[in-house]
Amino acid sequence: MASGQFQGGGNSATFGALQSIAGVASLQGDPTIPRISARIDGPGGMVGITLSMSIWGMPLSMMNQLSTVGKQYAYIYKNTITVMAGDAVSGMQLVFQGNITTAYVDAQSQPQVCFRVEAQPGAYANVQNTPPTSVKGQADAAQLMQQLAGKAGFQFQNYGVSTKLRNPYLWGAVGNQIKQLAQAGKFEHIIDRGKLSIWNANQGGPGNTLIAPPVMVGYPTFNQNSIYVRKVFDPTIQNMQKITVQSDLTPANGSWQVFHVTHEIESNMPKGKWFTIIGATPIMQETGTD
Repeated sequence: MASGQFQGGGNSATFGALQSIAGVASLQGDPTIPRISARIDGPGGMVGITLSMSIWGMPLSMMNQLSTVGKQYAYIYKNTITVMAGDAVSGMQLVFQGNITTAYVDAQSQPQVCFRVEAQPGAYANVQNTPPTSVKGQADAAQLMQQLAGKAGFQFQNYGVSTKLRNPYLWGAVGNQIKQLAQAGKFEHIIDRGKLSIWNANQGGPGNTLIAPPVMVGYPTFNQNSIYVRKVFDPTIQNMQKITVQSDLTPANGSWQVFHVTHEIESNMPKGKWFTIIGATPIMQETGTD
């Protein structure tokens, strides 16, 4: 929480922790894996990543304390949520980090009461007051984007953007300035897990992940310009990277660039989901002319 404290002290709490962490208030009780359902949807670009999460078993006092219902409409507090997921083999990995936009108690299916949370990585940046950014003459877009990332508190990664702009003027919240700059420079961007990354359209970043049985779940679906494949949950898959698909449906085979990543993960849920759904487009090859 940006302000206030949890019962027992501290402004941070970990749900599902099996033991207390120094300086962090942990929920105590049944030391079993909590029942949680999360969908992390990442189309990237102007839309950005969103988290929709349901948590069962939280104390009523904590749910009441964290609920945002009744607060000022559309007001964004600098309250954050961090989601870790994994298993006994791969360990726990960071899969989401962002600002809470909505949090409330859902008690319509008693005794199955849950706490629902929605969050976005750049929600606070979209309302964060920032002076306009202006450069007279030529400006390097990547350098400007790095400056904006610093103002918003994000790390920064440039995957090959070298665009130059003439007399750029950016205004509004820092999140809006980031979007304006990406539009003006005609390159892609995404805010994910505390990092702002940029890359050229149809170029992408490093890495090439093989998507094939047995980690592929079912068969790819595809059309003339994109495919969607489902695989066992893989938090390493990110927008902009390349994947190679191998399937009995041969039109889907080959190299693709990821443009949409959705993680559907559930713990302690009968027939729960543990998937990553990937949307990808063909990798465009540059051709020369005579």
